[in-house]
Amino acid sequence: MEMKAYDGFNVFIPLLLSCTSVFTVVTDPKVTGYQGHDVTLLCQYIHGSTEDKIQQVQWTWQNQSSKYQIMVFHMDLGLSMHETPLKDRVSFSRSSPSIDDVSIIIKDVKISDQGVYSCDYTIFPSGSHTGQTTLIVLECNPPVLSTAKAVGIVTAVVIITLVITVVGYLFLRNRRYVTTKHLVNASKYDRFMPTAN
Repeated sequence: MEMKAYDGFNVFIPLLLSCTSVFTVVTDPKVTGYQGHDVTLLCQYIHGSTEDKIQQVQWTWQNQSSKYQIMVFHMDLGLSMHETPLKDRVSFSRSSPSIDDVSIIIKDVKISDQGVYSCDYTIFPSGSHTGQTTLIVLECNPPVLSTAKAVGIVTAVVIITLVITVVGYLFLRNRRYVTTKHLVNASKYDRFMPTAN
């Protein structure tokens, strides 16, 4: 299996020897979550062949001490949630998951949720193909813009816009004045010039 990184995503591109099937499993290589907030882990399958049939998708999680099978979504049997510390806090990111997009949301993320999350597609006849994401959880809250800072930024933008408008107006007014003065002077000069008859 060949892995390439494109724009911060892991893209696994398995190539079968028969060259009849090419597909990709797309995941984020690393995701940062903040304790007490929700975090989304991306997992998408991009079809390369209509011959491949997805049988199931499985999410697993490995932390420093254990490996857990979080959930399995089987095409015929539906969703099966396993007993893990995440059971009541994990769900698909879409209310009706598509087999092509089985991204998950972990609600109220905790420091202990850190680890490597694997999204494993079982596809017939090509086999199993996995994408992985490392979740890092920080204790501090994500940066949030306070109301006072937001008001300050908006005020600064308004003042800058006002200054630019006034300078532009004065420039155009001055230019028009200089042009008018030049025309007036030119017409005065023309009065004193002898005309050729």
